[in-house]
This record gives sequence, structure tokens and C-alpha cells, in this order.
Amino acid sequence: MVKLRNNRISRRTVDAIAVERDTVFWDRELQGFGVRVYPSGRKVYIVQTRARGDAKKRITIGRYEDLSPSETRRRAAAVIGRIKSGKEPATHTRRRS
Repeated sequence: MVKLRNNRISRRTVDAIAVERDTVFWDRELQGFGVRVYPSGRKVYIVQTRARGDAKKRITIGRYEDLSPSETRRRAAAVIGRIKSGKEPATHTRRRS
């Protein structure tokens, strides 16, 4: 598990990340919130958590280019809360065409 040097995921820290292989960087303030970085440069925000006794769930919140870190942090906290309370993590799903 790789944690960011500073305390939180921000636009500046994520912009500076470059990797040679698929890597997840975790936020230090909101446990379970991270950014997954691919060697191609693609970056997506994710949440990984579990409810009591359940297997871990990893959910993609959205693409880095489409969301601000503060908006994503709010969405991530909501998803974590839903999972912890035993509900489905997302209220809707996005279809790929």
C-alpha cells in the first residue's frame, strides 16, 4: 500500500504522480479513498472498503480529469458510508457504449 507523502489527495500531488506499473496511492485523511494511476498516464479515483464480515469492495468513483479532488472526496465518503451501512455502494451505474 502506497500512501502519499503529504496528507491528502490534491490536484497538485496527483498531477505529479508518474508510474511504471499500475499503482494505487491512498489518501491519509480519508481511509479507503485513493487514486489509481496507470503507466499510460490514466488516473481514476477509487474507494476500497468492506462492511462487517464482507469481502473488500473496490469502487471507481470517476476519472481524474472529470472531477475535482474535493468533489471526489465528498462522493468517496458517501460511498464508504453506504458500504459500511450494508447498502449498495452506488445509487446508479454508468453504461458504457
